[in-house]
Formats: sequence, structure tokens, C-alpha cells
Amino acid sequence: MPVWPWPSCGSTASFICKPVAKRKTVETKPFEIEGDTLELNIDAHRGSIKVEILDETGQALPAFSGANAKLYRGHDRLRLQPGWKQSSLGSLKGQTVRLRLKLQNTKLCAFQIR
Repeated sequence: MPVWPWPSCGSTASFICKPVAKRKTVETKPFEIEGDTLELNIDAHRGSIKVEILDETGQALPAFSGANAKLYRGHDRLRLQPGWKQSSLGSLKGQTVRLRLKLQNTKLCAFQIR
């Protein structure tokens, strides 16, 4: 799968909506988690999105990836707050991580951590 390397996002990152016609994986550069909540501005009303969290070297964190990362289908949200089955983003506060977003037929417009 192709990967789009996006810039460091700090606490906030916004982009022109990038439509994904089929399947894409987007990974951010490493950044420090400064908040407790991830919010995504997405249009996936005809698609899906899954958000995984990786360590700064790109290795998946088991509690935040694979089957522990929830899949969202049919959402068109300004502030979707993705979750994980066994963990919360706040447990990573102060750590350097990357996000891996798995998109299918989805427009990702922005994300922020608050």
C-alpha cells in the first residue's frame, strides 16, 4: 500500500481535503502527544477509516493497532474522535508517536490532538 508521509503535526494539523478513491495508508512524521483526544475532520460516508498509533520508529503499538483500533464506516464528521478497544490516547501523553491512518473512499481534511 502506498504511504503518504505527512509533516509533523504538533498539536494541530490541517490540510486541503485529500480524497482517497480506493485504499491508502497515511503516516505522520513523529510528534509528541500533548493532549488526551484525537479529532479528525473526515468524509467517509461512502468509505472507512482506521487510526493506528505507532512508536517514533514506525513500529505499531499493540494496544493502538490491529484489532484494537476501531474501524469507522459511513461517517461524515467534523470532529470524529477515534478510539481503541483497550486504551486511551491520554495514556501516551508526553510520548513521541506517529499516526497511521488507513483510508478507503475517504476524504481526510484535518486532525488535531486536544
